Amino acid sequence: MATNLGLTAGTCTDDYGHGTHIAGTIADTTYGFATSATVSCFKLLNSGGTVPSISGFFEAVAYALDSKNNVDVVNLSFGLRLTTDECPTCTPAQFDAVRDMLNSEIKDLSDNGIYSIMAAGNRAEDACIYTPQSATAEKAFTVQAYNEQGLSNSLSNFGTCTDLTAPGEDIPSLSFTGNNPAVLTGTSFAAPHVAAATAILLSGAAKVDVSTLTSTGIDITAGDGATIKALGISCI
Repeated sequence: MATNLGLTAGTCTDDYGHGTHIAGTIADTTYGFATSATVSCFKLLNSGGTVPSISGFFEAVAYALDSKNNVDVVNLSFGLRLTTDECPTCTPAQFDAVRDMLNSEIKDLSDNGIYSIMAAGNRAEDACIYTPQSATAEKAFTVQAYNEQGLSNSLSNFGTCTDLTAPGEDIPSLSFTGNNPAVLTGTSFAAPHVAAATAILLSGAAKVDVSTLTSTGIDITAGDGATIKALGISCI
């Protein structure tokens, strides 16, 4: 992610605003929550908000897995939608290969004690058709979005590959132009709330799982009609 917060890695120039906003929600002293966290930068989105290459994803994972960098939490507000309407010429075997490749990176992070917090996506559909959202790992959580009225965001993805929901409508945070705040909506902006909460819990040596992340959270009805717990942590 790109950020205005003072970087420890990467050479990101944010020309879209997505990463700056996310980083602000995590750690900015005005708009963020884990204000003592150190934020690192790896760029995926271009100025049009698309992902022309996933090399930044692998760079970020490699950086996180290098023990000297002391990474605890990775926020992943992106995903690849593995469907034929996205790639008409792709075969099921190719989709499986991409899914396995990205999902295995999430498992590697988890196996090394690093948490991956992923945005569920914004098409009001099953998050399991996305990678790395479909990854199965102990320390990987996929996040839906809900609003101030306690209602699921109408575009939030859902399903069994999601773990909890968090605020994701009209979220104020840093603007890449410096004209703060930028107010944005989507699961991309829900995930960093969970990333920040994870960092806060880890700073107090607390156990981090879905139950601790939602210990004080309310029940939300997701887009598929299922009930999902909202983010809500006890003070530490």
